[in-house]
Amino acid sequence: MFGMTWEAVLSDNCPIRVVYVTTTHTYPLHRFDEYLDLRPYLAHTVSTSQAEDGTQASSIPDDAFDYTLFGVVTHIGTMQQGHYIAYVKQQDQWYKCDDATITMASRAEVLSTQAYLLFYIKSRLEYHTTETMADPDEGPST
Repeated sequence: MFGMTWEAVLSDNCPIRVVYVTTTHTYPLHRFDEYLDLRPYLAHTVSTSQAEDGTQASSIPDDAFDYTLFGVVTHIGTMQQGHYIAYVKQQDQWYKCDDATITMASRAEVLSTQAYLLFYIKSRLEYHTTETMADPDEGPST
């Protein structure tokens, strides 16, 4: 919660020179997951088709909205000053990047940090081909 601190700064020339206010706010620690499924947050108008047995079947694979954590940025310090540390995942190994020092990190260490930024990548990448493009030297098709 917000708290106020009033402080009088004393000096030799003036009994009370400055009065200032600082506010603090403590944010609750939110846990984050290594895997993220966005399906519950999407509109229910995802394309569906009628299956042979009469049930509705989605034309989108179940894992089409799954994401995997691959980067975390943490901040240590205050709003006025501090230090950033990044964690990145390459293949199945996490690394801690702290200025010029890069060390291996455990999955547990990464997931227990107080994250400032999270980076996810789509777990399933799909590429759809379109109609074959016409050769630009042939001119427009008629």
